[in-house]
Amino acid sequence: MTISVLLCHSRQALLLNKSASSKPSAYPNVASWKLEEEGNGDCCSWDGVKCNEETGLVIKLDLSSSCLYGSINSTTTLFHLVHLQWLSLADNDFNHSQIPSQIINLSSLSHLNLSGVLKFLSHLDVSDCRLSGTIPPLLGNLTELVYLDLSSNNISGQIPNSLSNLIQLNHLDISRNYGLGQNSYTLSWMSKLTKLTYLGLTRINLAGEIPSWFMNLTQLTNLKMNGNQLTGQIPDWLMRLN
Repeated sequence: MTISVLLCHSRQALLLNKSASSKPSAYPNVASWKLEEEGNGDCCSWDGVKCNEETGLVIKLDLSSSCLYGSINSTTTLFHLVHLQWLSLADNDFNHSQIPSQIINLSSLSHLNLSGVLKFLSHLDVSDCRLSGTIPPLLGNLTELVYLDLSSNNISGQIPNSLSNLIQLNHLDISRNYGLGQNSYTLSWMSKLTKLTYLGLTRINLAGEIPSWFMNLTQLTNLKMNGNQLTGQIPDWLMRLN
């Protein structure tokens, strides 16, 4: 199956609905995707598609604000584009879909943008996916999340305090993202995540003393902070956590 056919199959699995995207500039770029018999078989010239100039393989797919409506499921041909490095599905309506585990097939992916997508998502696990860049603040809009695992990637920068909106979380793991690095006191917003039972902060270059805001996490049963630059003594109250 050619790349053009793969993309067209992905397009046909979704509907176009202007209300599916919130931005005034939203444009259904997949409307330009046509096979050779329809007038344009060169997928590298289609809106939102970028190919490697030497190999002709699709490496970037920008479907943000594309008025896409429907479900993303495990059978979509989108996950056959194994050379994809950059994927944005932001500002569409995928009908409460969960992110299929087949996303792991995109082993070359370095940029993934799901901002404003899957607003009712409860579980998001993109651990060990070789993702890079910063944590998008708009991730805090996924207020139904109860499980968030960003561990074992190449994420850098600051952890956005917009994640304090995720008050339903019971599992949060950002471990083994060596490019993060910040002071423990800048994470005080985590004190709002009072339903947490698991918190993974291993090897994120966390510095400073163990902060007192941990005392607010009264449901916590599993806390991992090894491999950081924490200083001072282990406080007595920490030993009293569940």
